[in-house]
Amino acid sequence: MKQKMIVFFVMLLFCGVIAAQNENENQEFLDAQFLIRENDSISYLVGNIRQYDIKRKEPGKPLYISVQKNKTAQNADQNSEFIIAYSNPFEDDINILFSLESEQNVTLLVYGANGLLFDRQNLGLLPVGQHNYLLALAAQKGQYQIVVQTGDKNNSNLIIKK
Repeated sequence: MKQKMIVFFVMLLFCGVIAAQNENENQEFLDAQFLIRENDSISYLVGNIRQYDIKRKEPGKPLYISVQKNKTAQNADQNSEFIIAYSNPFEDDINILFSLESEQNVTLLVYGANGLLFDRQNLGLLPVGQHNYLLALAAQKGQYQIVVQTGDKNNSNLIIKK
């Protein structure tokens, strides 16, 4: 689980560094170091990213990173087969398609890129079978994680608002 967390956050951070480099072409990536630390049973990914300022020909400002594991979504499976979101990316609303193998209480959660809960929809007790829920998301452009909670199981997928 820790290795998955490291790989996910490192990929996310490198995407951020590449995006920042595209905005500021004077910076060049040098290296990055990451560690997992635990404090009071809370996992953190900490590290730094070093850059080089091409224009000034000197080291750029270091980026220090500390990410706390989101306990709410810790048992969420990245299962895009269970949850199909279309059309993705979306502008105003998005269809969330999922199926149930037994009658269950279902809650739909939407998390922002910062890991904070953005929206919660209690869908109630739903019967066995396929379900399509139209989610109207009044949010800024960006990436969001949707989590469908059914009993003690969570399944998630990523959606992108244009």
